[in-house]
Amino acid sequence: MKGCSKLQLLLILVFLSACSDSKDVDENITQPPQEKGYEIITFDITGTSADIGGNKAPINSGINNGAFDISWYLSEARSTYTTRLFFSSDSTLSSDDTEFYVDHCQAGPQGFALCEAVIGRTAHCTFDNENEILCDYELQYAADLTNKLPTLPYDGFIIIESCEFLSTVECDTPIAHAVQLQ
Repeated sequence: MKGCSKLQLLLILVFLSACSDSKDVDENITQPPQEKGYEIITFDITGTSADIGGNKAPINSGINNGAFDISWYLSEARSTYTTRLFFSSDSTLSSDDTEFYVDHCQAGPQGFALCEAVIGRTAHCTFDNENEILCDYELQYAADLTNKLPTLPYDGFIIIESCEFLSTVECDTPIAHAVQLQ
């Protein structure tokens, strides 16, 4: 290849690569699944006192001003996501459940996720004497549970759901944690 420039050699290689026969591709090879940034890895609740039998977190409005923590960790954030917390009378997420926390991680101006480093979070919440749950995140609101609680103490569940940003269809399987409101 004497006298052949690097540019000519590059053009020859590009031309030859374009001539490859697509039948040479092994169709049995599958691409690994794309990891979604909203898959729930861990979910835990630290109640106002030690867990009651069966990993049930007690949440008592008369102890420590009803303060309790909800912690979770999502898979590595490679996509935007929305995380929601609900109070439920059973361990299955349904339209009857009361949402009391929502957190959005959305794409920033350059297209990358703003919360990429915030895949683990702890919400500091309170349950008060008016049967309201409120978490300390700036966009949150008090959720009134009075109509859900026929009596206290009441055994229920806090459920976490994490979805593709603003979606209610592309979601990870919700996880429930038993609680007793007192």
